[in-house]
Amino acid sequence: MRILHIRARAYVQQCGLETIYRRLSMSLERKWTAPDWRNPLAYGDVTSWGGRRWAWEFLRRNEDYQRISVLRGPANVQLDRGRKFGRAKLRPYWADYSKEEERNDVWLLDQVITAHGWEGFDSKPQTSLTSTEMTVKFDLSVVMASGEAAVNYLIDRIKRIVDDEIKYRWGEEGFPAEPTRRPSTSDLFLYLRLIDAGRTSSLELAPFLYPEYCTPQGKADPILVRNGAPNISKHRSKAKKMVGGGYLSLVPTTKLAN
Repeated sequence: MRILHIRARAYVQQCGLETIYRRLSMSLERKWTAPDWRNPLAYGDVTSWGGRRWAWEFLRRNEDYQRISVLRGPANVQLDRGRKFGRAKLRPYWADYSKEEERNDVWLLDQVITAHGWEGFDSKPQTSLTSTEMTVKFDLSVVMASGEAAVNYLIDRIKRIVDDEIKYRWGEEGFPAEPTRRPSTSDLFLYLRLIDAGRTSSLELAPFLYPEYCTPQGKADPILVRNGAPNISKHRSKAKKMVGGGYLSLVPTTKLAN
């Protein structure tokens, strides 16, 4: 018994408590397996998915997030870990999508949208401004951690505030609103399946994801696949970027184009 105790203590000293805790956490975590990329029905009705669902599906496939999301720690530590992924709250990557993801305290971008990272504007702040000047103030650290979508949101919101002020003060018509660009559901689904396919060859991908590179019988045509290789490579690159952080652009998107 004494020998076991000495060996255990030496192991703790050698590896460190955090390392041991991480290994215990990983050994106890639930396992999650991505759907079979060959079968589109295995993913369910993706046409009903909103931007947040897509964001979660790409994030949970991020290997760094998979390692971080199963660790435990104080709230401030969890918050720091989550910031790297634009998250205000960490959830285990194996957790299925739920209504919790629809809350406004899950993504850091929510803090920008719900005004926790936005202090509004003041036409009479504690600075020297003329009667026609105004200032806007927000927490840049939250915006940076939320990705480009937060910047775009702030720019759009500033534009609307300025627009309202122009209408209020001078009765002038505001600026025309630009149409919001929506990602394509079909493209996002392709990217997701490419990620789940891993290093599957282009010839193996073709019958399931690229029918245009197949024969009338549905078999991959080597010549067509070779000619289409740059296109497949481009799609794989976009899929990788989506998992690497591109998912943040989907968080505020509630409706996607087909």
